[in-house]
Amino acid sequence: MSFLPIVERELRVRARQRTTYWTRFFLALGVFLLWGFLIAMAPSGFGRSRGHMLFSAIATVMFVFGLLSGVFITADCISEEKREGTLGLLFLTDLEGYDIVGGKLAATALPALYGSMACVPLLAYSWLLGGVTAGEFWRVTIAIIATLLFSLSIGLLISAFSREARSAMGLTLLTLGAVTGLFPFLGLQAAAISKTSAFQFLSSPSPVCLYSSAFDSSYSSTGGALRFWTSLITILICMSAAMAISAWHVADAWQQKDENSGIGTNKSRTRSLRFGHPTHAFRGRLLDANPFQWLSSRDRLPTLLGRSVCGVLFLAWLGFLLGIGSTTSGVSNLCLIWTGITAYGLHHVLKWLIAIEASRRFNQERQSGTLESVLVTPLSVGGIIAGQRRALVATFLWPLLLAYTINTISFVYVLVADPLPRWNAFKVIVCEICIGGALMLAVDFQALTWVGMWMGLTKPRHHRAILATLARIMLVPWVAIFVLVLLTIGGGSIDFSTFLNLSLLWFGLAAVIESTFIARAKVGLLEAFRQISSDPNPDLTSAAWNQQATALKPREAS
Repeated sequence: MSFLPIVERELRVRARQRTTYWTRFFLALGVFLLWGFLIAMAPSGFGRSRGHMLFSAIATVMFVFGLLSGVFITADCISEEKREGTLGLLFLTDLEGYDIVGGKLAATALPALYGSMACVPLLAYSWLLGGVTAGEFWRVTIAIIATLLFSLSIGLLISAFSREARSAMGLTLLTLGAVTGLFPFLGLQAAAISKTSAFQFLSSPSPVCLYSSAFDSSYSSTGGALRFWTSLITILICMSAAMAISAWHVADAWQQKDENSGIGTNKSRTRSLRFGHPTHAFRGRLLDANPFQWLSSRDRLPTLLGRSVCGVLFLAWLGFLLGIGSTTSGVSNLCLIWTGITAYGLHHVLKWLIAIEASRRFNQERQSGTLESVLVTPLSVGGIIAGQRRALVATFLWPLLLAYTINTISFVYVLVADPLPRWNAFKVIVCEICIGGALMLAVDFQALTWVGMWMGLTKPRHHRAILATLARIMLVPWVAIFVLVLLTIGGGSIDFSTFLNLSLLWFGLAAVIESTFIARAKVGLLEAFRQISSDPNPDLTSAAWNQQATALKPREAS
């Protein structure tokens, strides 16, 4: 038997797939267009610093891609095998756990690694413009590749211990967020309180620490070289440990059952807490009103997860808000910065959770084959969609109220408390962001729910549906904010009126794009339901379908 046969097979299969090459092509093309745009927009007299600005911009894009790769690439690779019951078939052979884990990593990491390596020459082009040293180029490249492999290994580890796609992706995102941001923050706070550098080891596993210390400005400082190599070695050790634990656990993971319905067991109590009691009075009324809403809201895990995560972020934001009133200027400024970060994080975490849950139900029912059974019942297509949307509103009602509370308190606090009396322009921008963010949250919720249901019904895998939903709704705003930040860093000065007009243009463009996708998603949902119902139910005539389609309009109008 050859060494690592699964790895060899997966590499051969991936080498023949067109998506491997298209992923590399489009990633390189996107980074090249960004590189050319920054070359054209950067001031001509910016000198050698223009090369370093371009180098930092391209490296940041590659770093963010590598950091989030584990969420969308490896977080569901093993859990998918467990859900489909195919993982145990591999252990009927002479394969070991490390064979399977290595094969999964090779199959999933190859497109991402190809895409990252295709962007490396663009870093070299920035190097040729000046302002970047050879050591800085190689250190940043090593940091990006190490971050990519670290993220993929963390996703693989979470996938080995998970069974559902949403929990695997959510836990991977939370783990990467904790390692990347929470640990360095705790280290900085502990160092500030104790006035020593003894707690800097908490920042070593963070890819952000590795990436930031790879640049010459940090590497040439006192202790910068030690910080870089310590962080690199720590990340490689954590990556190896994650792979080893995954290989050890996957050998027993296929034997684990999804649930244990034994009376009096911990699984039974957990199931009762998660799904509720079937004879509850409210559940009975909900079943009579809309059976699909009853089915969609039966699992209370998304509700508990959304309230827990958003509640923790809200409490953190509230603590930082109270810290702004500190008499120490350094603490006050730091708390002011973190109030914006936590508020921004709560909004975006909430949108990610909405995209995950909106695409889950239809995708899960489509894969299990139960959606076809629902379509032959008296429940209309309009009733199915309306029930799913009402369940989403009930699931994320309290997190949405927390987000609106943050925007309202921030708006009132800036106007009344006046924390920065001399920054009048800043206060206007904050008020605009609070009002615009509140309006965009309502538009985003509508767009994410409609597009999420559409993608969940049409995509073969749940993680692909999530990625497609976020790409359609959130990609353009993210790119616009990123380009605006890069132009500011690149030496261009944006005055108050220009920034205000660009912000209004950004809100209007995002609203128009999302309204277009909402309209397209409504049509796409009807087309997808028509295709699903036409195959197993050839007796469903055109007149019956038109009757179901028209039933959607009065429900949506109400």
